[in-house]
Amino acid sequence: MGSSRIYSAEALRDAKLLVPQSDRPELGDDKYHVLDLLDLKVYNQLTGEAVGVVVNVIPAGNHETGNFSFLYLKIIFH
Repeated sequence: MGSSRIYSAEALRDAKLLVPQSDRPELGDDKYHVLDLLDLKVYNQLTGEAVGVVVNVIPAGNHETGNFSFLYLKIIFH
């Protein structure tokens, strides 16, 4: 979807962009799409014990540019 007129584009401000999973770009090693983090089990690095599950991902960083330097993960602990 494109628009060559500013007022047409302005009408799309704050709209949600939905992309089919099949259209997501392939990522390199150690790169993940945010949605892929949901429902992941969380383990204690030292003991290997499962401690919870990721239930939400909250971006943090420069929201104006979409350049997020890190993410907060909301985890439900067992």
